[in-house]
Amino acid sequence: MNELIEELQKKGAKIVLYEDDRVVETEFLKNIIEAHFDAERYLQETDDKVIEKD
Repeated sequence: MNELIEELQKKGAKIVLYEDDRVVETEFLKNIIEAHFDAERYLQETDDKVIEKD
């Protein structure tokens, strides 16, 4: 998603992102995506540890 936004902006597109009816910066989206990846990594590590114990 971030790559798509950056590519569109390079081509002159104006990107407006909303979160609950308020305008947010693209940095907000990047932070949300990174937080989801962090949670995914943490859950995967936790699952791996549980599997190793069995």
